[in-house]
Amino acid sequence: MKIIKKFYNLITFYILILFIALTSVFAQEKQLKFLILDNFKIISNCSQVINDDLQRKCYLYNYKKPKFNFFKIQYSNIDTSIKKRLSFKEDKRIPEEYQNKLKNYVHSGYDRGHLAPDASFDINMTILKTTYLTSNIVPETPRVNRYIISKIEKEERDLVKETKIDVYVLTLANYKSKKFDKNMYIPDYIFILIYYKYKNNYQSIAYKIPNTFEKISTKIINYKVNHMQIIKILKENNIKITRFIKGDQNVEYSGNRIYR
Repeated sequence: MKIIKKFYNLITFYILILFIALTSVFAQEKQLKFLILDNFKIISNCSQVINDDLQRKCYLYNYKKPKFNFFKIQYSNIDTSIKKRLSFKEDKRIPEEYQNKLKNYVHSGYDRGHLAPDASFDINMTILKTTYLTSNIVPETPRVNRYIISKIEKEERDLVKETKIDVYVLTLANYKSKKFDKNMYIPDYIFILIYYKYKNNYQSIAYKIPNTFEKISTKIINYKVNHMQIIKILKENNIKITRFIKGDQNVEYSGNRIYR
């Protein structure tokens, strides 16, 4: 009888510890964090914020994946090119138990999809390496990664060349359905919001791409979303974007542009 009681107490103790650990993780998911890049400020629920050169990453412990990367593509470096492609590395700044493990991608059928594209960060080897960390990759189907998102990433760079100014991009992975496959949480869709300056105001272009194995169209125009849809997507992902004007004044994203 004493042995059974001891065993019962031990099981109760471990359940309590597990409950506390899970409660802690979920509490971290709900914490609002500030991510600042130049005169942009993003408020969202992140377990951990990772600041890399030209990038601000929001990481979720519960999903062991990045939620989004807000980054800047510089006009001054747009023609810089590094031919060597690198190997992916696990981001050691993330606690071991919440790591986005590279081994899970092996033979999974999913690509290691960049949130911030490596081709936009061919500035120097140090900056390029940050795009190959697990804090910047999510599981994407090959069709979506190679034939749709790659075209949007090229459009981002073309926009920098065309406008001759820096362009800001928010790339988001949404895990709403909590799909779990190949020992990984899989994004339902990838949302890409591109900010660029036109006649002193910031304009935007946005795409919402379903992360599916279905043979969907590779024409990126089919995934463009309008301004009201952008606001809805930002709201459902608990993301607020503002831009500093002067002093403490700031302007919230309001559809097609953020301006005063």
